[in-house]
Amino acid sequence: MSLCLIALLVLSLSLNLYYYEAYVDAEKRYARLLSEKKIISVDLLIDFNNGTRIWHNSTSVPMGWTLFNLTIVTTGGRVEYQTAYGSAFITSINGVGGSGPYYWLWYSWNSTAGDWQSGMSGADQYVLLDGETLAWYLADTSKYPDIPKP
Repeated sequence: MSLCLIALLVLSLSLNLYYYEAYVDAEKRYARLLSEKKIISVDLLIDFNNGTRIWHNSTSVPMGWTLFNLTIVTTGGRVEYQTAYGSAFITSINGVGGSGPYYWLWYSWNSTAGDWQSGMSGADQYVLLDGETLAWYLADTSKYPDIPKP
């Protein structure tokens, strides 16, 4: 029994060491990519759901940026937000805030499906990809689950 426990302990320590080394390696590769200052290009739509739509096409940003970073830069910092559950929740863009049943939701364009797809994380958790198109939409959430898209 003791021999079995010792073998299990050695196996557990080996797995922990393996995953720690993999994590350190991934962190180093990520830091190297950021230090190379690679630039990506993304498109961002801000749809106020009142006929006003602002496009920020071919916006160049550093690799590793998030949708939150992009939104701050394209709006000149005119973004208000609250943090909850470890993420940022956008409450106002360019002075237009979500209230009542209207809230800012973000979407990504799925070119394969030819449709907008709802964002599945906080804007500060979503890392941008080169060439993608994203949108902020002031949505009437009272129509859930049939919320219109941008």
